[in-house]
Amino acid sequence: MLITLWAKAEERHYSPPFLIDKKAEEMIPQIDYDFSKFSKSKFSQAGVCLRASLIDKETQTFLSIHPDAVVIQLGAGLDARYERLGCPEVTHWYELDLPEVIQLRKDFFQENDKRS
Repeated sequence: MLITLWAKAEERHYSPPFLIDKKAEEMIPQIDYDFSKFSKSKFSQAGVCLRASLIDKETQTFLSIHPDAVVIQLGAGLDARYERLGCPEVTHWYELDLPEVIQLRKDFFQENDKRS
């Protein structure tokens, strides 16, 4: 969960980036963790971002065809896909994970009538 968060925040240093994740950039300084241990994981970092970008694009394509979809994001971790996609107007967007992770998510993400 933390390496993928770091990878998405780190992607801002590359041109062109696979994705822009402002939420990941905001979260990193707020988490008491030594993210520098990931600094040698360049291939993993790129892989995480490429995969997230591909899933974002597939999700965006699906939602453009099915705007009334219900999205279930399993193992959401600290992922901000909902934000990266511009907070889409779906029927509902569920982010599921272990109870400890959901509790941590509440420090960073706002639930609303479309998102929980």
